[in-house]
Amino acid sequence: IPFSVSSSFGGFILEHQLDILHLDYPTDKYLIHTYQRKNITALSEISEIRWSGVGHTAAIGRNYIHSGPTIRNSGLFSAYTPSVNHIAVNLNVFSDWQFEYQLIRLDDRQAEPGVYKRWLYYRRLQFSIGESWKIGLKDAVLATGLQRGVDLAYLNPASVFQLEQLHGNVEQGTAGQNNDNQLMGLDLEFQYNISTRLYLDAILDEFQIDVADRDHLQDVFGVTLGIEITKPNQQTFFEYWYGSPWLYTNGGDYTNVEVNNIPLGFISPNAYGISIGWIHDYQKVQTSMLINIHKQGEQSVNTIWDSVDNRIPLLLPDEDWQPELDLRLGLKKARFLKE
Repeated sequence: IPFSVSSSFGGFILEHQLDILHLDYPTDKYLIHTYQRKNITALSEISEIRWSGVGHTAAIGRNYIHSGPTIRNSGLFSAYTPSVNHIAVNLNVFSDWQFEYQLIRLDDRQAEPGVYKRWLYYRRLQFSIGESWKIGLKDAVLATGLQRGVDLAYLNPASVFQLEQLHGNVEQGTAGQNNDNQLMGLDLEFQYNISTRLYLDAILDEFQIDVADRDHLQDVFGVTLGIEITKPNQQTFFEYWYGSPWLYTNGGDYTNVEVNNIPLGFISPNAYGISIGWIHDYQKVQTSMLINIHKQGEQSVNTIWDSVDNRIPLLLPDEDWQPELDLRLGLKKARFLKE
């Protein structure tokens, strides 16, 4: 049962949504349930204030994050990602250049030395080439440490996250030290015609520069390939996604890319699948269908990182395909009571 309220004044929008949930009832989002009584919990799913100007937006609070060209599956910020506490800015740098920045506050972790604070810094720059191509470059770093605050170097849009990461001790993950986990990515979008677009979204977590190392060390990555076809009152999309073994895991203390043990991207590392979606609007009725099938290995976002001889097969021939079917019928702006 959702309770929503929103209000706008000037360029500001205040939005809040409180959900009353029964934990045994399925939901299409991975929600974080902490406090419950008799299998029922209340959750502030959205609580955000936003400002919108000409080509610029800024937000602070809790909300879901979408970044890049994908619809459902992405290595970072997919439909499976829970709502997070964040500060966000989105700027039009030039006429067709867009820059977005997210400072995300993740959950704390209690350990014997003390409390580890966890922060995710994310930025993405998108620009166009001609009328058909859009290219996005993205960079993210998850930083943890005992009572660790915000790093001013990571707040600098021009800083090099990879170099800043090396200031920590990621591989050994020594207790009490700052530990950082950096990822980078690329996305491409091609507008084939007025109704069809194709897109690719990829992230890179670990890469072996020496070719000889790839015989025993794993390249760690995630990729999504998709196509979207839009017609009047209708949307159809197809996405293939792949998350390699060891994706989101890292050797530093609490530097796995997750929040409350839920990945910030795909449903799991060491998994891959296909999503097919269809949405149709007809006057006051909306119908939608979503088909998901995927394979998932034994790894989870909490699998302990192994940085030595960690190569395992990319495919999962012995695992069964897990199917999911979601059908929905919705009424829009239907009046049941006369004024």
